[in-house]
Order: sequence, then structure tokens, then C-alpha cells
Amino acid sequence: MMKRLAVLGMMMLLAACAPRYTINHDYPKEPLSFPKDQAAHYDAQTEWWYYTGHFFDEDRNEYGFELTFFKRVMTDDKSLIFKFPAYWIKDVGMVGHFAITDVNGKKFRFAQKNNFCTKWMANKDHYDVSIGNWSVREEEGIHKLKANMKGYDIDLELKPLKDPIPNGPGGIVAKGGGYGNYYYSITRIEVNGTLKAGGKTHTVHGVSWMDHEYGIMKVAPGVKGWDWFSLQLNDGTDIMIYMIKDKNEVVKESSCTIVNTPGEYNWLKLTEIEVKDISTWKSPDTGGVYPSQWEIKIKPLNLTLNVIPVMNDQEMRLPPIDYWEGAVNIKGTREGSPVLGKGYVELVGYSAKKRPGTENLE
Repeated sequence: MMKRLAVLGMMMLLAACAPRYTINHDYPKEPLSFPKDQAAHYDAQTEWWYYTGHFFDEDRNEYGFELTFFKRVMTDDKSLIFKFPAYWIKDVGMVGHFAITDVNGKKFRFAQKNNFCTKWMANKDHYDVSIGNWSVREEEGIHKLKANMKGYDIDLELKPLKDPIPNGPGGIVAKGGGYGNYYYSITRIEVNGTLKAGGKTHTVHGVSWMDHEYGIMKVAPGVKGWDWFSLQLNDGTDIMIYMIKDKNEVVKESSCTIVNTPGEYNWLKLTEIEVKDISTWKSPDTGGVYPSQWEIKIKPLNLTLNVIPVMNDQEMRLPPIDYWEGAVNIKGTREGSPVLGKGYVELVGYSAKKRPGTENLE
């Protein structure tokens, strides 16, 4: 009898320790479906919702902003210290990043939240994501964003001006090494709302960009990071470029999406674009040497762009990984005529500082 009770107890203990979520490791097959796929996916190991943009207050002071929510299903992960399954502690890890680039004030500020001891949500039925009092949700087509940190507080309503764009057939992008994940963008979104800065509340208006990616999110072996560009031109053209870097080379699966003014899109191969680093900036904090100016050529559009950060130090120094995420200005020519624009650039894999836990970010 005692033996049976012991076996039953062990079975109950094992059942209690079983993971709550099962991750789908297969290469994506089914195309994206909207609005369903705006919400959270619990068969995806990693998922993020990413907002970047520019707005101006009533005095024409300019700001860049980033608000991002990262979700990680911990089923396959190990704890950092004791190496037992991470889901024994937490089924789902969430991290939020919030940054403000105060262009006129020449300041860059950033903050992070996690869900370890904080109330959180990533709704699987409709788009509603939050960590503490940071949140993004969709209501009747409007994206509502809230976040705060010392010195800055945003309360924004974002109205998409173009439909979601799949970055690849069905929204499936290849990352090399036989890996791929889902990825779509909303490339032009009108921003209205308020910014609290310097103890004052300002009315702001501008334009933003939204990315949503989810899946296994692995890349080819040997990949050290990536460069990502979201570029919005004053002629209504939007451009997304992702360049996955293997040592000093760019993985051939890297690509580009072009979206015209009405929202029609086209995917370009790596051979149809050129991205040249013009100068560099070295972080005094992490030792990372980042590209800091670029010349970009989009051959099918006869378009040449010069992309320049609004300030060099827009490095996000946050555990478990440091990266550069910054507002940029754009000027160039298309078919010989001048074009201007604004955008954001993300640079991952340049920091010389190694933080514990980065092995789980592949």
C-alpha cells in the first residue's frame, strides 16, 4: 500500500512539474491571419511587439520613442544558476523596454520592466499586452500605448494609416540555417497623445512604426547579430531592411520590404539593395563599436539614402543584452529628385560586454 502511495505521489509531483505550454518547433507553414495573429501566441517560444517613432510637441520639440514587449515561453529553458527547468519558476517571461530620445534636449533615457514579481498580460484572444502600468492594446483599430520612467511618461493613441504588411510570403521570413518565423509590420501609423517631460504635460503628434515577430526566432549557427532599419520617407514610401550578420558577412536570407503610399508592398532580395557603413561610434560603457551612419541604395527604385542618427549615444544598456536602438534622420534622392525622411535603426551583436543569460536569446 505504501509503495502504491509513493508511486502515486511521484506521478502527481511529475504532473505538477510538467510544462504548461508546448512550443511548436516546426518551420512556419500557415500564413498570417488578421486580426487573430495580432494577439499572443503560446506555441511560439519567443514573441515581441515593437513600436518606434517620432513625434513633436506644441512647441515643435522633437522626440523619438521606443516601446517594446518581449515574451518568452520558458518550456525549453534552464534556470541560470541551478540548471533545472526554468518553467518551474516561471512559465512565461516578459520584459518591456521604453526609451525616449529627447532631440532638442540632447538626452537619451531608457528603462526596463519584467514580470517576475509584477502583474502582466499577453492575451491570446485579442491584442492586449502589459507589464505593470506599461501597456499596449488595440481598441476598434486604435493602438493605445502607455509607459513611464523617471522624467518621461507617454499616453498615446496610434491610428494605422496602412494595413499590416507581411515581411515575406504569408508573413514567414527565413533567418538562415533552416530557421524561420512570422513577421509583419505596420509601417505608417499616426500618433496623437500626451508626453509628460520636465514636469509638464505636452500634446504630441507624429508618425510611428510597429513590428510583431514570433516563433522559434533562431538564426543560422555563427550569426553574431543583425542590423534592422525602418525608414519612412516624405513621399509616402516605407522601407524595412533586416541584415543578419555572420561574422563580417550578411546572411543571404536577409531581405527588404518596400511599401508605397497606397500600402502596396514588394519584397526585395539582398542583391537588390546595398547598405554601406560610413562611420562608427564606440560606446564608452560597453566598448561596442557601432555603425553610426549609412548609405543605402534601393536599386529597383533608383533610390539612394543617407541615414544619420539624431545623436550617437542611443545604446540600450539593459540586461541580459545591450543593443543600439535609435532615431535617425534621412535625406537622399529618388530618380534624381530629393527625398527626406525619419526612421529607426536597431543594431544587435556589437556590445563587447557579455551578460549572463544571453545563451537563451538565440
